[in-house]
Amino acid sequence: MGFLLTVVNEVDAAESEGEIEEIRAELKSQGYLKHYKAKNKKQKPADFLRYRSSDGFAILVGRNNAQNEKLTLKTARGKDMWFHIKTAPGSHVVVLSEGKDIPLATQNEAAMLAAWHSSLRGSAQVPVDYTEVKHIRKTGDLPRGMVLYDHDETAYITPGEEAVDAIVKEQKPKCGRKQMAESVGLKNRKQRRGNGLDFAMWAALGALFFVVVFGVSTLDVTYDGWIY
Repeated sequence: MGFLLTVVNEVDAAESEGEIEEIRAELKSQGYLKHYKAKNKKQKPADFLRYRSSDGFAILVGRNNAQNEKLTLKTARGKDMWFHIKTAPGSHVVVLSEGKDIPLATQNEAAMLAAWHSSLRGSAQVPVDYTEVKHIRKTGDLPRGMVLYDHDETAYITPGEEAVDAIVKEQKPKCGRKQMAESVGLKNRKQRRGNGLDFAMWAALGALFFVVVFGVSTLDVTYDGWIY
């Protein structure tokens, strides 16, 4: 069930064709889109979301399971600080410390981003766990994007659009004619959710939900204590 919830959250939050392609690729890698072929093999994968805290620290946000795993296990280093909502799907958020102590204001901003980029965006007092990256680990049996952690503390955040907008977002994508056309097409697809490969993607999610609900043993896993 955990995998299904993370993918649904990813689709709902996707803002570009590149992000949708990464989600399709993930579903194919798990066997749910057997006949899918990438539209444009030369298309670059979407980058992390990048913010700059009020104290000048870089804050990176993963957009999907693949990016979450890359961000936490490959990009981040030991003293960097990691944030994620407690036991629910959402983005991994990392503050790059650059060997410095991370101020409380930056920590609060990162926790706000973790709550905002999650399945609990519309909730109040969202629990956000945070710890240094050196306390995060992964075992081979965990699905992509899921990790184990300890030495954590919890902040309670009520996410709000104004608070998120106040955090400086960096590397805003260029929006030429082609990008604008792709953006419009994506919005239309998100409204219809029914044509071509998008129908196949949602059909795969529906099939996965059916499997989970009826208790197939290979997916009957307890996710308590994991971060999605």
